[in-house]
Amino acid sequence: MHDFIGLLCNEHGRVWVVFTPSLGLLVYGCFIVYKKNVYRRTLIEDRPRLAVIFLAI
Repeated sequence: MHDFIGLLCNEHGRVWVVFTPSLGLLVYGCFIVYKKNVYRRTLIEDRPRLAVIFLAI
């Protein structure tokens, strides 16, 4: 059983991270990439709609 990380990028350039470990827990985080700096936001404001990429660890 592999853990999955879902990366959803919306029109504002924000990267939404959905981490689903094999324990069944779900963690949501909003990451904003700006000038090589990554800012993490815990509040979700808009819905991602552009791209969905799933990477297996």
